[in-house]
Amino acid sequence: MARVAGVSTAVVSYAVNGRPGVSGATRDRVLRVADQLGWRPHAAAQSLRARSGVVAMLVTTRPHPPSSHLFELVVGAQQVLNRAGVELALHLEATHAEAGAAATRWWAERRFDAFVIPDVTDDDARVSALRRRHAPVVLVGGGKPSPSVAVVDGGNDGFVEAVELLHALGHRRIGYVGGSEALRSTARRIRVLRRVVESAEGEFFVATGDGDDGTATVIHRMLSADDAPTALVTDDDHGALIALDTARRLGLRVPWDLSVIAGSDSTMCQLAEPPITALPFPGAVLGAAIGAATLGLLGAAPATPDDAGPVLDAQAPAPPQVILRATTAPPPRST
Repeated sequence: MARVAGVSTAVVSYAVNGRPGVSGATRDRVLRVADQLGWRPHAAAQSLRARSGVVAMLVTTRPHPPSSHLFELVVGAQQVLNRAGVELALHLEATHAEAGAAATRWWAERRFDAFVIPDVTDDDARVSALRRRHAPVVLVGGGKPSPSVAVVDGGNDGFVEAVELLHALGHRRIGYVGGSEALRSTARRIRVLRRVVESAEGEFFVATGDGDDGTATVIHRMLSADDAPTALVTDDDHGALIALDTARRLGLRVPWDLSVIAGSDSTMCQLAEPPITALPFPGAVLGAAIGAATLGLLGAAPATPDDAGPVLDAQAPAPPQVILRATTAPPPRST
């Protein structure tokens, strides 16, 4: 490896072990050569690696804005990790590529013991960078597990419940409004809901967009069509509020012309006019699952004092119950 990289064996040792005294460019070159040659760290040596006691969550703003549930996940994960003496650091980078490069450097420098990646996408540079280093990684929202990779997924039971409620009310044209289909969680949810709606001989509509403006645009386009859906299920409370506003602008009455169910509940849903039927988001459960999965990768058991209760296994969270309010009703008779 040293010969191929054009450096001494000492420099190789410094680079792969994250020791000081090697420039960033040289370290990257050595790690790149190591990856090309298929070099893998010795398991026994890795077990002696000093722990920092800190885990990093890598959040990015592009190409997709962070999930509106991020804070809930952070709090839930931090509670579990803190009980085991592990800290959670939140790091915000602009792009996946920048986050991947930063994580590679931090892993080499032994700053963090593991990484949490929310809002995973296909071809996610954060994931590929850390997989190449065999760093412990928790993927939130989908992915392929391995000995060094755990996957936490909230599932779609609550959204299926919402669609089945709309079907029971008589809706046969049901739309889903979510984030970009590049997000693994969104793509999987669309597949699941499409199967549920079409198995009941209904029509399924999809509108995906990033940010409030993008969401408003796709909802307006969907509801303006001649064969517009009579009901919408949105990814979160923001999407539901935008749906209500868009419906008003188009002269549609909620719930008589259009039913709306929010994919997460909040005070905004309760105070909206009309109050929005919603699914409670299991943020605490999923956050606890992230923390437990991280500790599992690190070989640490989460502490559970008597007054703390058990650490919940949120790989399969309890299905939420739809909270019925004033935005759901049977469809117009003409449909």
